[in-house]
Amino acid sequence: MFGVLTERQAQQEERLLDEEEKIPPTSIYNLELLRECKSSRRRWKFFCVLVFILTFTSVAQLYLSLSEFKNQLLITTLNRVKSAELTKDIDIIPIHSHNDEWRRLPLYDALRVGAQSVEADVWYFDSDPDTIFVGHNKVFLSSKWNLDDMYLNPLFSLIGQNNIAKRFEDENVSTRRNGIFYNNLHQTLYLYLDIKSNSEKTMAALEDKLSPFINNEYLSYYNSETDEFVEGPVTVIITGNYPYDYIVSKSTRYFFIDAPLFKFKNDEELAKYNHSCIALASSASLYQLTESRRALAGVAGLSEAQVDTISSYIDIAHNNDIKVRIWETPSWPVRTRNEVWKQLITLGVDTLNVDDLYAATTFF
Repeated sequence: MFGVLTERQAQQEERLLDEEEKIPPTSIYNLELLRECKSSRRRWKFFCVLVFILTFTSVAQLYLSLSEFKNQLLITTLNRVKSAELTKDIDIIPIHSHNDEWRRLPLYDALRVGAQSVEADVWYFDSDPDTIFVGHNKVFLSSKWNLDDMYLNPLFSLIGQNNIAKRFEDENVSTRRNGIFYNNLHQTLYLYLDIKSNSEKTMAALEDKLSPFINNEYLSYYNSETDEFVEGPVTVIITGNYPYDYIVSKSTRYFFIDAPLFKFKNDEELAKYNHSCIALASSASLYQLTESRRALAGVAGLSEAQVDTISSYIDIAHNNDIKVRIWETPSWPVRTRNEVWKQLITLGVDTLNVDDLYAATTFF
C-alpha cells in the first residue's frame, strides 16, 4: 500500500514539474512581484494606522496638558489676587455651590458670584495620611486635587489679608476676625465637607488640617461649658458620613452637623440635633421629603402637595433654629428648574442648592 502511495505521489510531482516548466519565466516574475506589492501595501497600511494612532494620542495628551497647565496657571494667578479684588462689589447671596470641586475654578467661581456656601467631597486614606483628597468619585481621585490646595490654603490667605488691621493697636478694631467678603466682613462662609471615607479617621485628619484656622480664630465654634456660639469667618458643616458621637463629644466644637431634614418629624431624631448647636443646618433631597425625584406639576414646578409637605419640614427646622437646604431638585427643563427655585425661595429655604451659579444669581 505504501508503495502505491509513493508511486502516485511521484506521478503528481512529475505533473507539477511539467506544468511549472510550461509557465513562462516572466509570469513567475510577475507573480512574485504581485505578492511583494501586496505585502508592501499591507505594511504601508499598518504604518499609516500606527502613525495616526500615535499622532492622535500625542495631540490629545498635549491638549490635556495645555488645558491642565492653563487651569493651574489661572489658579496660581488667583492665589495672588487680593481678597478685596476678588469680592469687591459682589453682593452676598444665599446660594450653595453644590459639588463645588467640579467647577473650573473651585471655590473662586463661588466667591466671585457671592455664594455664601460651598461644598467639597473629601476622602482620607491611611496609605496617604498627609493628604485629604477632594472628588465626587473614588475612581478619579488624584493627589493634585486635595483639600489644602483647592480650599484651605486659598481661604487662609484671603482671610488673612482682611485681618491685617489686627497688627495695629486700634481699640476701635473689633476683636472678631474679619470674614472673606469685602462688602460684609462679618458674613461667615459656610464650608460644607462631605465625608466619603471612614468617618472618624477623616474627622481626625480634618481637625489636623484646620488647626491653623482654629489657632487664628478663623472658625466658628461652640463652647459647651458656657453654652455660647461664636461665629467666625468660616463655619464648617460636616455632611455625608459624619461621626455623630465624635463631633458631639467635643467640649469646644469647631465642626457642626448637616442634620437629616427628612427625619425631623420623628421627635427622637430631632432631639439629637436641636440643642447645643449640634446642627446649624439641615438638608434633604426632594425625593426624601416628597418621595418624588421630579416636580409633579411638570413645567409649572412643585405640585401643591409637594409644597405643603416641604413647608411642614421647613417650619419644624426653623422652629428649632436650624437652617434648611433642599438638594436633588430638577435641573432640566430650565423652566421647571427656575420655577422650583422660585417656589423654594418663597417657602423660606435658607440656602438654595445650585449647580448653575450664574443662573442662580438672577433670583436674588
